[in-house]
Order: sequence, then structure tokens, then C-alpha cells
Amino acid sequence: MELEQVADFRDSLDRYGFNYFIYGGWALDIINGDRTRSHTDVDIVLWEKQRDIFKQFLERQRCTIWEEGPKIVFGNEFVNGEAVFMKEDGGDCVLEGKFFKARMPANLLIPFSKARIKNEEFSIGSMELIVKMAQNFSRYPQDKQLANIMARECDKKIMDRIELERKRK
Repeated sequence: MELEQVADFRDSLDRYGFNYFIYGGWALDIINGDRTRSHTDVDIVLWEKQRDIFKQFLERQRCTIWEEGPKIVFGNEFVNGEAVFMKEDGGDCVLEGKFFKARMPANLLIPFSKARIKNEEFSIGSMELIVKMAQNFSRYPQDKQLANIMARECDKKIMDRIELERKRK
């Protein structure tokens, strides 16, 4: 998947008014400002209340849609991705994928942060959240290595307030 495809998908999400951010490998590369590996998909986080309208959006984009527990996997000839959904819970933001759960105080995530790669700006949520998730859950050694380097630039107090849980497969 090329950066131009991610940018086109971002533009479509923005036109439809979704409040989202990118996480995973693309988010690491966006924060880094340069692409470090090839990507087959883009991972995004949306609000749980947008789930049904997001599915309708994907259908309009002629995507094939698979629901895998709490996440949606989607794809068409232009974009492939996974969407997980977030909700507020007692002042925290909780996002849950098929194999992980993350929780952090909402005031440390909202408003979502932005980062740039090749003159393109993307919503990445929180650098600390992206880095900590990559350190704990990425299956790519180069992502873990990049996340460990980026962790030096992260706010340790924020990192400490992000709770991650690996679910059993």
C-alpha cells in the first residue's frame, strides 16, 4: 500500500466527517516522517458510535467487509485496512481490537495529535499510544525497533498512564 492510497483514504474519511486516527505501522512511519517498510494495509481507530455509519461508508467505497470480533477488516482495489473502535469510559478512552485492549485518560488523547510525512498530515491520536502499542503488539521487528527509538521522545508520564492488555488468541 502506497502513501498516496493512505492519503486518498484519509481524504475520503475526512469528507464523510469521521473522527479517527491511524495507528500501527503507518502511524509509526508518519511520526518518523519517512517510510521504513512496505505496508499491506492501514489501521485506524474510530469512535464506537461511528461503527454503523463507517460500515455504510465502506459499502459505498465498494469494500469487502469482514467483522472479526470487535474489529472490522475491509478492502477494495484501492485500500485494505482494519478498524478498531473506541469509547469513553469514566474519563478514559478505551479501544479494543481482536487481540488487545488499550486504555488511557481521555485528556491525554483528545484532541488527537497530527504528524506529517512527505508533506501529508495525518491524525495519529497520540505518539505515546502509537509507540507503546507498537512496542507491545507489533509483529514486525523493524516497527518495534523504531518504536523503541521513538520512545526516547515520548512523555514518560503519559506512557505510564497508558494501560495495555493482550487478549488470548
